[in-house]
Amino acid sequence: MGKSRKILISTGFSAVTLAAFCCPSFFKTTSPALDGKIPGASAASIHIEMADPASRTRKLDLLAKDLDAKDDRTRLEAISELSNIRDERAIDLLVDRLSIEKEPILRVRILGSLRWLGTAKSEEAIIRTMNQDHDPAVRAEAVQCLPTQRSERSVDAAIARLPKEPAVEVREAIIFRLDDRRNKKMMDSLARWYAKERDPHLKATIMRTITAKPM
Repeated sequence: MGKSRKILISTGFSAVTLAAFCCPSFFKTTSPALDGKIPGASAASIHIEMADPASRTRKLDLLAKDLDAKDDRTRLEAISELSNIRDERAIDLLVDRLSIEKEPILRVRILGSLRWLGTAKSEEAIIRTMNQDHDPAVRAEAVQCLPTQRSERSVDAAIARLPKEPAVEVREAIIFRLDDRRNKKMMDSLARWYAKERDPHLKATIMRTITAKPM
């Protein structure tokens, strides 16, 4: 098993996300989604912005402009701030930016913000990215962001993507994500895919998954 696969298995993060952790000078952010802060650490700032609609509107106007900045750092900081604002417009701004952002690492950052915000619209954008993004590392990160523990829609989307996904690392991410939901649907889907999977490492992973005893 390659080193990158060992990292994926042991941490649950893709290489793209790990790269963000390894470059703190560039990826420093106030968002709990990347800094590892507990959700409650940002509760005060969220409450303040939500308590003053006029200030929130002005803030969102400024962040909307920052999202269009040419400078990557400015866009990153805007994405980080938007992840701390539980507001429909904030989610819309992130979703819209995700569809046009050219930098893969910033698309990954947006995915983390959408996962943190956790709405149906966020989930829809994550699923769309898993299915459509041209970068396999970003697609793999989208898989990691799927709320499979609480959403049958995400489980169904991951199952549907598996036979269509050309990249081995993304298929691997899907298999590990489905392993979070050890139900009959997941087991049957992986069992059917086992016969079609050509990568020997993934075949072994699928076999371990479907034969493992529940903990």
